[in-house]
Amino acid sequence: DDLLKIKPSEKIKTFALIGRLAPEKNIKDIILNFKKLTGEFELWIVGTGPEEQFLLNASKEDERIIFFGYKSQPELIEVYNQIDCLVIALKILG
Repeated sequence: DDLLKIKPSEKIKTFALIGRLAPEKNIKDIILNFKKLTGEFELWIVGTGPEEQFLLNASKEDERIIFFGYKSQPELIEVYNQIDCLVIALKILG
C-alpha cells in the first residue's frame, strides 16, 4: 500500500480523486461512470470519510479502482506527480 512504490505503467492513464469521502463529493457517481470505461485506466481514491466502506463495496469488483486511505501532505505531492488527471465532481447544494 506504499504509494511511493506504485509506478503506473506508461500505458495506464491514472485518474485520482483526493479528499474526504462524503456524499457531497459525488464519489459514487464517479465510480459508477469509471466502471464503464474500457481500456488501460486506474482510479486512485485518496482520503477517508463517512462513505468509505460504502464506496469500497461499490468498487470491489473492479481491480482498477484503488483506495489509499489518508495520506500526509508530502505523500499527496507524490500522488499529484504520478497521476494523469485529478477528478472533482462536487454536488452543489443550495
